[in-house]
Amino acid sequence: MKVLPFGLVSSPAILTNVTKRLLSDQNLEEIANAIYMDDIIWSSNSESDLMKMIGNVKDCFNNAGFTMHKICSNSDLVLNNIDCEEHGSKKVLGVIWNTQNDSISNVIPDIQPINTRRELLSMIGKFFDPYGFLDPWKLKLRSLYREILLKDWDEPLPDQIINDAMTHLQCIDDLKELKMNRNIDMNGDLHGFADASLSAYGYAIYIKKDDEMHFLFGKAKLSPCKIKTIVELELLALYELGKILSRMHVVFHNRITIWSDSMINLQRFGSSPNNQKRNVASQLMKILKIVNDLNITIRHVNGLRNPADLFSRINDSNNRFETYRVSSISIKNFEFADHVDEFRKLESIDQMMNFVEKLLPIGNTAIDRWNLIYRFSQFGSNTNQINLPLMYDDIVKIKTRNPNFSPIWIPKESNVVLALIQFYHLETLHGGIKTTMAEIQSRFYIQNLYRLVKKFIYYCHVCQIEKKKPIVQPLADLPSSRVIFAAPFECVCIDFFGHLSYRNGKKFYILIVTCLVSRMVKLEVVNSLSANSALTALNNVFLQCGTPRKIYSDNGTNFVKCNKEIKKFLDQLEESSKLDNRNIEWIFSPPGAPWYNGTVERLISVTKRCLRCLDASFRSFEDARTTFLKIESVINGRPIVQDDDRWISPFEIAYGRQQQPLIDVNADLDTNGNWPKRLKEVRSKFENFWRSQYLASLNQNNQPKITDIKIGDYVLLPSDRFIKRNKWPIAKIIDICNNSNNDDKVIRSVKIRRLSDDAEYIRPVNGMILLDRYKN
Repeated sequence: MKVLPFGLVSSPAILTNVTKRLLSDQNLEEIANAIYMDDIIWSSNSESDLMKMIGNVKDCFNNAGFTMHKICSNSDLVLNNIDCEEHGSKKVLGVIWNTQNDSISNVIPDIQPINTRRELLSMIGKFFDPYGFLDPWKLKLRSLYREILLKDWDEPLPDQIINDAMTHLQCIDDLKELKMNRNIDMNGDLHGFADASLSAYGYAIYIKKDDEMHFLFGKAKLSPCKIKTIVELELLALYELGKILSRMHVVFHNRITIWSDSMINLQRFGSSPNNQKRNVASQLMKILKIVNDLNITIRHVNGLRNPADLFSRINDSNNRFETYRVSSISIKNFEFADHVDEFRKLESIDQMMNFVEKLLPIGNTAIDRWNLIYRFSQFGSNTNQINLPLMYDDIVKIKTRNPNFSPIWIPKESNVVLALIQFYHLETLHGGIKTTMAEIQSRFYIQNLYRLVKKFIYYCHVCQIEKKKPIVQPLADLPSSRVIFAAPFECVCIDFFGHLSYRNGKKFYILIVTCLVSRMVKLEVVNSLSANSALTALNNVFLQCGTPRKIYSDNGTNFVKCNKEIKKFLDQLEESSKLDNRNIEWIFSPPGAPWYNGTVERLISVTKRCLRCLDASFRSFEDARTTFLKIESVINGRPIVQDDDRWISPFEIAYGRQQQPLIDVNADLDTNGNWPKRLKEVRSKFENFWRSQYLASLNQNNQPKITDIKIGDYVLLPSDRFIKRNKWPIAKIIDICNNSNNDDKVIRSVKIRRLSDDAEYIRPVNGMILLDRYKN
């Protein structure tokens, strides 16, 4: 074939096949794939390669009898060495290419009068816009055309429609100013923006390489009549954007990010589509399939900075197009990236300040150092973890409704978070969780801040010392000596209280002995706390009530002024018990634990209350003894448990009769010898009553939880009540003391070593402060 036919239906196909065949035979497949009708568009990064390719193509066509002409290039070297057209605006594939500044613009047609529907549609079709540059401007003409869809093609239009259309066309010359760069780096990331309004919806696609962004494609469409809400229109815009991005991904193979200012739709992507309506769920499934196939990231953009907003608004002729930088996706390179690993090892704000001060130039301010710390914390972090509007710049901030308040975003995994919590916790003088959070939230946004602050304050050493609650172990079960209905004063608890004074100023003390079963008391006046005086007083009680089998006593905290004398007394008593083979079991409570002898401590309080109601001036030993015998009688007659018709006293529980004479003096005595049997029956009756009523009243409710204590734990040791907590010594638990009084396996006393002087003591657990920071 030597001549190409023109005018036939197949002429374009014949021309294309012939030119491709010629080029393929000469191994010029790249040029063959760059043919569109009778134009060849090809580019190269090397001017020498471009000149060589032009020569090969010209030779190929010359050999076939074709002549190449109208060669255009933006290269001065090609222009000087090859017969090319001069620099200027050239029409290429329906658009205008300015070879001098290497930019592309649209062909703008001349204004034609519009009187009918046909003429309006013809005018809209004359705007050839393959890149979507003019779509926002054409929305106005399309909306006017929608209003006249029911009119015939040649029917005259209303004057209002004609005036609006012609007024909008008056600014047609301004469209010639819209230009875009022809040369774009295809290795950048694709960023698609979607938006919608009640009148239109659209999207815009940009390509970003380093800090440079270029517009690629945009589309604006009128809103469908069936969709009523903006949320549905924004979802439709996201779907249309996803479809075009899936097509572009075949060419670019770049990382893709979709941006939207619709928080509702962004939250929908994070939940199951099954929770939505059928039409919404179907749309979501289509978008999610595209997102998963292309590994697309979906993020939020501020509505005021969304470039797709221009494609979703019908612009009037009076509103000029505003162009601005889309700063919401521009992240500059971090010049201190090599120091990030070293920065992340720092733990306090002071260390960070000193570190960044060395990196900044001389004369830097505190604001410069703080800003660099923020950039270090945000470097390498993914903002997809937060679904909030962001303001991107050198430092990422959170966009709020208050234009004057934009908190700085600090990633929760950054080491700056704990440093800030520590800094503001100290600034607020170890304030609580809310106080510390209020100071931080006034400047920063940190996810899960409440949990992080609560954990930090929990392990804060100062806060543990000042605020942590002391250990309170649950009460143990009653010992066997209190649940067995033994004989009166078979198991006793003893203590001293005083001092009291005679009128002459001489001191005396009171020994109190209480029965653990009946709660009867015996009060004995003691002139001194020496071992001989105490032993004599105890002997007087034992002569009246009998020698006990078990004695409970304090180990010295309420014998502060006479510790040595009491110890001598206890040693002598143990020695005498071995000599006469009475086998008295003596059980001592640990120091600093008065609650171990709570039975007698309570009765000491009752005794003192009775004493306040009497004349406290004692003339002699006999006067004091008489007064305390009266108090003893009152205490032993007190009601402790109620029967059906009356109250029962400790005396009646112990002896089976009231303190008044049990037998009427006028009654006849039993002469048949049945009195011992009757006493046995009375005692059995009181034992049953004591078990069912009195023991039941001793049950403890609302017990505290058991505190787990182990060897090696560190505790704050309670000291004098007039010493502040921060002065209390810290001790280490070195052993657990077994408690023989109960079998509930609750640790109630431990052996500790004080860190200040390595002294070892046995102390009760209750009242200690467990230091978790040392424990961990």
